[in-house]
Amino acid sequence: MFTLLLFALAGLVLTLSTSVFFYYQKSNSLANIRGPLSTSWLYGNMREFSLGEYGVRAFQWQKLYGSVYKLMNCFGERRLVVADQKALQFVLGNPQLFPRAPEHKELARILMGQGIFWAEGPDHKRHRTVMQPSFAASQLRALFPCFQETARMLASQLQNKFSTNEENVVEDICPWLHKAALDIIGTAAFGHPFNSLLSDENAVARSYHNLLADSMTRGPLSIVVDAILQYMPVTLLRLFDKLPTKAMRKLRTNRALTLGLAKDLVERKLEVLKGGMESEKDVLSQIVHANVSQDPQTKMTPVEVYSQVSTIMLAGEETVANTAIWALYELAQDSELQDKVREEIRETYAAAHARGDTDLCATDLDNMPLTTAVMKETLRFHPALPMSLRKAAEDSIVPLAQSITTVSGEVVNEILIPADTIVIANSAGYNRLESVWGPDAHLFNISRWAKERKISHDATLGMYANLATFLSGPRGCIGYRFALIEFQMFLIELLKTFRFSIPPGIRIKRELALVTIPVVDGDPTRSQRMPLQLSLVEE
Repeated sequence: MFTLLLFALAGLVLTLSTSVFFYYQKSNSLANIRGPLSTSWLYGNMREFSLGEYGVRAFQWQKLYGSVYKLMNCFGERRLVVADQKALQFVLGNPQLFPRAPEHKELARILMGQGIFWAEGPDHKRHRTVMQPSFAASQLRALFPCFQETARMLASQLQNKFSTNEENVVEDICPWLHKAALDIIGTAAFGHPFNSLLSDENAVARSYHNLLADSMTRGPLSIVVDAILQYMPVTLLRLFDKLPTKAMRKLRTNRALTLGLAKDLVERKLEVLKGGMESEKDVLSQIVHANVSQDPQTKMTPVEVYSQVSTIMLAGEETVANTAIWALYELAQDSELQDKVREEIRETYAAAHARGDTDLCATDLDNMPLTTAVMKETLRFHPALPMSLRKAAEDSIVPLAQSITTVSGEVVNEILIPADTIVIANSAGYNRLESVWGPDAHLFNISRWAKERKISHDATLGMYANLATFLSGPRGCIGYRFALIEFQMFLIELLKTFRFSIPPGIRIKRELALVTIPVVDGDPTRSQRMPLQLSLVEE
């Protein structure tokens, strides 16, 4: 412990001594970009940007300074916040010019191991080549019953909260959606039921409960630590994995449990292949089969395959569960919209029955425009991962879709981003650009997805619906189709069964814990919670 503290102190001294150098090195090239004045040499603008209700100050600055502006980090370091679609397309589309900083790659390793989210360059391309076919639309449609069954189990378990004479119950839906998301990953992604909706006995599933909310919730100290980490060599960064803090202990426990599960699962999949049997349909079976078939020079190592399990679990569970939670929150505030979506769900079931089917099939999901519009608007308005950080590998001229005005008054359509600059790829900011989404970009309004209302597509961005929510380029989310099916099935089964409303006196705000989480305003614990009032829908 004493040695770790010495290393941390050395890192702080190194930061303080080099920050002035970096400040002046970048000052000439970035000084002409507008941005808010720093409120503190220690914190810069980062307390306002990332603490408290997330996005409030950032959206104000974007409106004031434009889709690209300068932000002060700790110790006088300048960063660029980028929401412009062409600039994002360039930054995210050129990972060799804008890779992740070493400290962010190390965070990915701590959270998820050496999987696709951790890998860079040729390693990332190798991972993606093996994994991509397992997430194809045709492959996922075969898993549709897994999504459907779990969504129905979720609705059934929530129904059990009603006693005989109760018309309404108030329930925190966060743990339920997270458990359901894990159960879908268990069956559809791994062919391994967690049954966390039915029981808390599964240690692996239990270790994911509030994992990011408990370990990644930000405070003033974390802002300073983040600033220090960027100046530390990787060998020193890896010592932070051994810190005896409550958050790090939780992350280590989770990683050890998931690794044990991953080894078990992969061994079972390999045994199926060795026995000459046909691979199962789950995502991991397909990945293992594809990896075995790969050229030895391009296949993933066992450690890399194991790491995909933790990557799929953490990235898939957190993002989809939180997105579904935010969708229900928005619908709970608009009973008229909620009724319209519910009617579309009923009509879709009626059409399935009319053609002689007892249930929905995967293709029915494509014929629900209102439900799809709610999904798109939730993904736009509440992106689970609101930003990602990149570090310029060299000086780059980056084009802009919308010109910005510099400090000197010059109007420019491109900017120079110097080497070593941290770029905050602001997905949430892009998703609120009035130039793209209209003057009501800061309102939740599903009518923007109507066919007759055109959305600007000056630069194609993202994996889905011109949104930045799933990122873009070579590192765009490989599992976005999986997420969309899961998200839609949650909405279908929950809205078919329940009406949702906001309990009196409750105000929800967004906070940042790597992903955006709901927090009840005034709750000193800052725990992830979304209490909603549920009433049963009459058949």
